[in-house]
Amino acid sequence: MSYTTSETPFTAYVAIVAQRYALLGATFMGIDLFRSVWFSYVTLQAFNDDMRCTRCGPTPETTIWDGITLAFGKKHLSTSLSPPTQLSSQSARRTHVKAFPRPQFFSNKDIRRKLRAVVEKGVGNNGGSLSDDEGGEDAIEDSESQVTNAYLQQVDSVQEELKTECLELASLFLEHFGTVAISKKRSKSSLAVYRNFFCQIGAEESVLQMVNGTALQHINTFLSNPERSNLSLLVGVPALYKLLEAQLTFEHLIPIVTWMARRAAGTLAVLTVEPPLQLSNLAVDENADWKLPPTDPSSSSLSQSEKRSEDRRFIKAWRSLR
Repeated sequence: MSYTTSETPFTAYVAIVAQRYALLGATFMGIDLFRSVWFSYVTLQAFNDDMRCTRCGPTPETTIWDGITLAFGKKHLSTSLSPPTQLSSQSARRTHVKAFPRPQFFSNKDIRRKLRAVVEKGVGNNGGSLSDDEGGEDAIEDSESQVTNAYLQQVDSVQEELKTECLELASLFLEHFGTVAISKKRSKSSLAVYRNFFCQIGAEESVLQMVNGTALQHINTFLSNPERSNLSLLVGVPALYKLLEAQLTFEHLIPIVTWMARRAAGTLAVLTVEPPLQLSNLAVDENADWKLPPTDPSSSSLSQSEKRSEDRRFIKAWRSLR
C-alpha cells in the first residue's frame, strides 16, 4: 500500500525500499518482480470508472495530455502553434517591473551569514573532544573554553546587529543561543523551533518567500487581536506559527511579528508597481460548449471569408496532430 501513495516511479521506489531492507540485513525483490506483483494487485482493485468525466462521459471527444517536457515533435509544428510566452498586440505590458535588490529580511548579507552560522552551529555543539594522549583533561577543558568563548563572541556580534532591526528579536536570539542557553545545557532538539525560525528569517530568499500576500493579510488580522484563539491565522507561515505555539504566553513576541509584517509589506509595496490585471467582463455560460471560445457581443463578427480561413487553419492544425 505504501507504493499506492508514493509519487515515485517503480525503479526509484524499489531502490529506496531495497536500501531500507539492506539496513535490516534483508533483501527486497527486484524491479521486474515488483512490477508484476503491483499490476497483479491493481487488477484486484475496483478502479472502474474512477476517471470518468461526469460531463463528457467515458470517451470524451477531446482530451488534453500533459507531459511535454522538452519540445513538441517537428511534425506537430504549425502556424497555429506558438509558445505561451509569445507576445501579441493584446498582451499586457509590464514596463515598470524590475528586480528588487536585497528583498531578504536583513538587507545586510553579513548579518544573514553570521546568523545562520551561529544558529546552525548551536549551543550544544561548541566544543570538540581530545583524547588523554593529546593533552589530558586540562587540554580538553582549555579547548572547550576557547571554542565556547569564540562562539559567544559570534553571538554578541549577531545580537548587536539584530538590535538595529528589532530589539525583541535580539533578546529572543540571546535567550536561546547565548550564555543562558549554554548554562542550561539545552540540547539541539529543544531548540529546533528557534533554530528553524532564525534560519528562515536569515535565509537568502525573499521575504515574500516566507510571508506571501495572503499570509501577510492573515498576520495583520492576527495583530489586530493577538489572542491564542487566533493563532491558526499564522499557519501560512509555519516557522512563525510554531514559534508562538511553543510559548506559554507570546505577548513578548508580538513586536517580532509586527516587524516581520512591516518588512513583508514594504517589500510587497516596492514590487507592486503595476495595477493588477483586469478580469474579463464576459459572462460565462456553464452550459456552453467548452471547446468553443467565448464570444464578446461588443466585438464585430467575422466575415464569411475570415471564418473559412479560420476553419482551414484549424483543420490543418488538427491534421498535423494526428
